[in-house]
Amino acid sequence: MTMNITLGEQILLLCLDDSGSVRQQPTAEYMIAAGALLELAMADRIRLDGARLVPADTTATGSVALDPVLARLAEPAKVKTGDVQEWIFALGKDAFTAARQGLLDKGLVREEHGRTLGIIKTTRYPETDVSARSEVRRVLDAVVLEGHEPDERTAALITLIHHGDLHSIAFPDADAGAVKRRCAEVAEAHWARPVLRALMDAVAASVAYFMSLVAVNVAVNS
Repeated sequence: MTMNITLGEQILLLCLDDSGSVRQQPTAEYMIAAGALLELAMADRIRLDGARLVPADTTATGSVALDPVLARLAEPAKVKTGDVQEWIFALGKDAFTAARQGLLDKGLVREEHGRTLGIIKTTRYPETDVSARSEVRRVLDAVVLEGHEPDERTAALITLIHHGDLHSIAFPDADAGAVKRRCAEVAEAHWARPVLRALMDAVAASVAYFMSLVAVNVAVNS
């Protein structure tokens, strides 16, 4: 990807609407946290020890979006079981904040403060450079809409989009059924490294649980 944009930063870019507001923010936070774990696993910084997620190398990556997450993972006393689901819940807001800061530092978005009805404070993040999101979409379209084979990081991004049910955000003008079928195919078939397959399976199970909570919350409040 251009400018070495992390998986979480890519998800956040896709979730920004034209005004700079974040669509589906609770889901975005969860998927950004999951993306940070996958990215750190691909960089050989973390590994699974049974069901427990443990640091393999605490050396900083140099990424504003990843190093705060890695620092949290190096403090196992902050969680009980240390499994993937617990860490994703624990890291959600921190990972989101780190990804947002990464986009700000790269000059891809700017921060705007305002008020709704003159009372409620709002913060938005309009894009200042649309080429980054355009490149993310180009790569995604090549794999999902045109049938090209993905590299490891693109497969990870598509898998996160699929399990987070972000298809309509990532592919707004495409046939929904075809997009979901292709994303499912990528999610199942493109994990060469066993550690990433195991981690992605744990992420998928965690996301399924999270999405069920979202559905229950929507039903209760509707």
